[in-house]
Amino acid sequence: MRYIDFDGVILDTKEPLFENWDRNVSKNDEEKIVEYMKLQNWRHILMEAKEINDSLHKLREMDPQKSAIITKVHSFENEAVAKLEYLRGKDIKQSIIFVPHFLEKADIVNAKNNILVDDSLMNLKIWEEAGGYPIFFDMDFDGIDPYGYANTYLYQKTRYIDAKARTKNR
Repeated sequence: MRYIDFDGVILDTKEPLFENWDRNVSKNDEEKIVEYMKLQNWRHILMEAKEINDSLHKLREMDPQKSAIITKVHSFENEAVAKLEYLRGKDIKQSIIFVPHFLEKADIVNAKNNILVDDSLMNLKIWEEAGGYPIFFDMDFDGIDPYGYANTYLYQKTRYIDAKARTKNR
């Protein structure tokens, strides 16, 4: 199974999400980030977000029996519902798996022998430790994830959600 992350892989939600972020608040303050994300207008954010590398078209071409979308959410009533409506409105047939922000993707689905395409190196490290195959979605192809971490693990990197995965980890 191929699991595909949503934010930063399918849509670039970062810019519209943080356009109203208080620049005086540290992005390392987890509690304030969680509260901020819960209160955002996710329907508006998704309408404003840019599609990344024709990902919606690629999702429509992928077999929904062999692929799924997996995304961390901070609110089921707000963020999860908006993402579900957005994807279904774009005729995306894959299952959509919502992961509470305080859990890991590998806590919700079985990573073993499955692929995760994600832009977060920490998510990929946890996935690999659970026996899965990580593919680093590196939009800028610079080896750095959105949190500033370098791909020191040398995970296979791609700019496309349908990249072929190597059969072995590194």
